[in-house]
Amino acid sequence: TFSFYVMGDAPYNKNQQEIVHDQIVELSAGVTNDDMFLIHVGDALNSNSGCPSSDYAFMRNLLVNKLPRLPSLIIPGDNDW
Repeated sequence: TFSFYVMGDAPYNKNQQEIVHDQIVELSAGVTNDDMFLIHVGDALNSNSGCPSSDYAFMRNLLVNKLPRLPSLIIPGDNDW
């Protein structure tokens, strides 16, 4: 058996970035060898934000630095253009 994690539609603002950060840190503490990957199913950005590179960098840094043992994939959603 194996498991994987799915997330999406967040974070849309600074408050949600803090919440997602805390959730990823908590998740990281429980990652096991049976966990295969994390997939973000899109809409990592607010469509009204203009998709600044800093928001993409936040997600990348969060997933790479806080979940170093768990491969992560982000599928762009309609807000991520």
